[in-house]
Amino acid sequence: MEGYLNIKNERILFSPLNWGWGHVSRSIAMLQVLIENYNHVTIACTDEHREIYKEYLENVDFISWEGYPFRFRGKGNFGLDLFLSLKDLRRFGKNEQNRLDTLQAEKKITIILSENRYFFRSVSAKSIFITHQVSLPLPWYLSMV
Repeated sequence: MEGYLNIKNERILFSPLNWGWGHVSRSIAMLQVLIENYNHVTIACTDEHREIYKEYLENVDFISWEGYPFRFRGKGNFGLDLFLSLKDLRRFGKNEQNRLDTLQAEKKITIILSENRYFFRSVSAKSIFITHQVSLPLPWYLSMV
């Protein structure tokens, strides 16, 4: 995300996906720059992620935020695992967007940064989706969802 270097004096809400530590570790350097650029940064994350961020970041607010309801079954079939979780993910996503809209209005958030959280966006603030994948390795039937 090349443009983050130019973001200054904004109220930013950031949330990483809870499917592993890479989403947290990749975001630390970006968040450090955003803080150095006089942005007010709030991180919505799980308690486990907060403990990692606290080791590297200062002057950040935290909000406890649930992780996506998805479980890898560990059998190498990500597409099937995702398919079996779709109902729960959709329900969770709708609730997440409603909660996010309320939070955005209360905290006067101007920019929402989502690190691979597809539902973490709002029509009331500039929403930026950050990913490390050009395309998800999904079977054809899931690419239509």
